[in-house]
Amino acid sequence: MARLKHVWSFATSSLFDQLTQKRELPHPTSRTFNGVSWVEAFLRLEKPSPRDKDLLDAALFFGQEISSFRRAVEDKIFPNLSRSSAIILTLALANRNFNVVKQKASDALRKHEGIAHLNTLSKIPIKTGFDGNELDVDSLITSLVDSIPNYLERAFRRDETPHCALRLNTSGIVTDFFVLSIERTLRDFWHQVLWDEWYIDDNQKEICLTPRNSELAVIWEAGLWRQESILTQTNVLDSVETRERLRSGQRIPPAVPKTITGIGGNSKSNRRFRIGDVSGASKSQRLHQAEINILSNSYLAPFLDESLKSADANLSCRLLQNVWCILRDACEILLRKNPKWELSYDAAASWSLNTDKRDLIRAISECLSEKDTVIAACIDFLSADSNISHLFSRGVWAFPIVPVGDDRLCIAFAPISSGSVIRRVEGWLAKAGFSDEAADVRRGLQFEASFRKTICELIAGNKYLTSTRCVENSVTIGGEQIDFLCKIDRRLIIGEIKCLIQPTEPMERYNYRRKLQKASDQVHRKTLILKQNWEKIARIFDIEPSTLSQFEITEIVIINNCLGTGLRFDNVIVTDDNIMKIFFGSPDYVSGLKFDLIKNQIETRSEMLYKNDAEASKSFEKIANRPVLLKNLIENTQWKRGKFPRSNGEKFQFMHCVLSETFATDDAVRFGEA
Repeated sequence: MARLKHVWSFATSSLFDQLTQKRELPHPTSRTFNGVSWVEAFLRLEKPSPRDKDLLDAALFFGQEISSFRRAVEDKIFPNLSRSSAIILTLALANRNFNVVKQKASDALRKHEGIAHLNTLSKIPIKTGFDGNELDVDSLITSLVDSIPNYLERAFRRDETPHCALRLNTSGIVTDFFVLSIERTLRDFWHQVLWDEWYIDDNQKEICLTPRNSELAVIWEAGLWRQESILTQTNVLDSVETRERLRSGQRIPPAVPKTITGIGGNSKSNRRFRIGDVSGASKSQRLHQAEINILSNSYLAPFLDESLKSADANLSCRLLQNVWCILRDACEILLRKNPKWELSYDAAASWSLNTDKRDLIRAISECLSEKDTVIAACIDFLSADSNISHLFSRGVWAFPIVPVGDDRLCIAFAPISSGSVIRRVEGWLAKAGFSDEAADVRRGLQFEASFRKTICELIAGNKYLTSTRCVENSVTIGGEQIDFLCKIDRRLIIGEIKCLIQPTEPMERYNYRRKLQKASDQVHRKTLILKQNWEKIARIFDIEPSTLSQFEITEIVIINNCLGTGLRFDNVIVTDDNIMKIFFGSPDYVSGLKFDLIKNQIETRSEMLYKNDAEASKSFEKIANRPVLLKNLIENTQWKRGKFPRSNGEKFQFMHCVLSETFATDDAVRFGEA
C-alpha cells in the first residue's frame, strides 16, 4: 500500500516557538500587534526556516488587514447603542442572515430534482454576495456563528444607557452580518497559517492563501464530510422508516412528549408560551429523535446521565438536550411571527428571538415536569458567558442564549437549528469540568471497553469469520498495556484506542495531530515488546508460538470519530470505530446510499469485502485505512479560489475545498457507508 510520507510532519520554526510557547511575540489578531517586533525577531534568527518566512509574511499581512478593518468599521458597528440594543441587533442580524442562508440552500436543493446524495446535503454551494464567491452552506453557517462572539464582546462593553436604548435607526450602522464577519474570517485565515501550515503565495497577480500540504488539507475536509454523511444517513434512514410507519397507520411516539406549541396574549406584557402534546411524526420531533439516537449510539452515551457538578443544580446532558429540543420548538414558534426585516427596535427584537426569561422557564418546566429552579439553572448553563475569555473559547454553538438584563433573553437560532449534537454535548462536558485529564482518562477507558466488547460480539455473530479472534479485555505484556489485540487468519492487529474530541479549529487540529502521533509511537513501541513475548500472545490465541513469525503485523490507532482516518504515521494506520464495526460485523458492505426525496426511496450499492478469514485478512488494511466513502470523497475533492476584500479596496484570494459537481449530481450510487 502506498504511504503518505509527509502528511503528518511538523515544520520547524523558531518564530512559531516564540509565539506559541515562549509568548514573546504578539498575535496579528491582538490590538497590541506590532509588526516591527516580528521583523526584528526574524532578523535575529541565524538560520530562518521556510516556515519562519511563511509566518512572518502572514503575520505582517493579516496584522495590517485586521488593524485597518478595526479602524474603518469599529465606530460603525454599534454607534450610540446601549448594551441591550447592541445584543439585540447582533442576534437579530445573525438570525436573519441564517434565515437567508437556509432559504438559498433550499432553493439550490430544488435544482437537484429531489435527489439528495447524503454527503452533499450541507455542501451545496451558494453565492455569498461578495464578488461572485460561492461557499457551501456549512461554511457560511459556521462563519456566521463563529462571528457572533466578536460582536457580543463589543456589545458587552457598551453601557446600559437609557437614552439610547431604542436607537437602532442610527445613520451609518452596519447591517450586513457577513461584513461584520470579516474580522473573524481574517483571524481564521491567520490561524490556518499558524496551525495548519498554510502560507501566502505572492507569486501571482493576486496574492493567495494556500496550503503547504494540500494532501493533508483534503483529508481533513474529506474526513469531516464523511462524518457528516454518516450522521445525516441516520436521520435520512429514520425519516424513511417514519414515513413507511405512518403509511401503515402506526403511531409515532414523540421524542419530547410535551413541548411549546404556540404563544398567545393580546400585548407584549402578557404574551405567554402555550404547551401541548405533539405527534412524533412532525418534522421537529423527528429531528429531536434523530439527535437522541445519535447520542445514544455515540461514545458519549455513558456520560448523558452524569451529574454536571459544576452547575448550580443537579443537571445532566440528557436534561440539557431535552431543554434544547423545547428551545428549538420555541424558536420556531417565535420566528413564525417575525415581521419583514427593517432597522427598527421592534423588528430587531423579534428577529433576535427576544423573550421573557421567566415565562420560558415556566413553559419548559411544565413540559418536562421539572422544578423552575432546575430549568433556570439549565438556561443559565446554556447562556453565552460574559467573561470574554470564555466567550471566545466556548463560543455559542453549545451556549446560544444571551441574557438581556435580568428578565429577558435573546437566542442565536443557527446553533439551535443546525449545530452538531456531538460537539454540543462535548461543549457541555467541557464547561462542567469533564475535559480535565482524569475525566479524559475515564471517558477513554469506558470507550475502550465498550468498543472491544462490540467487536467481539460482531465477530461472534459473523459466519464468515470462523477463526478470527479479538481479545475483549486489555492485556498487559512486558509492562505495557495493549488496548486492542486481534487475529485475522495470519494477521495480528495491535491497536491503541483513543477517545478524542473532534477538532474543528486549526489549533485543535494541531493538538489532535500531536495526540495521534503520540498514539502511533505508543503502538510501535508496544509492537516491539510483543515481538519479544510471542509465547504469551500464542497462549492468548491458543496457537503455536512458532507460527507467529509467519504472521503479518498491522499497527493501528483507533479513534472515535472520522478525523484522521486515511493517514499513516510510518507503518501505523489511523482508522475509526465506525469502519471497524462495519468490517467485523459483516462482509456485505453498503458503500452507497442515495435518497429520493420525492419517492421516499433509498437506493443502495453493496459489495462483498471478503468471504472467509483469509480474504478478510488480505483486505483489512485497505478498508481500515481508506474506507470506500472516504476514498470517493478524496478523489472527488477539488480546489477552488475564493476572493476576500482587502483594506485598500483590492482583493486577495484563498483556496478552499469543494466536492466536484459530478460527485454531487452523478446518478451512480456511491455516497454512503453502512
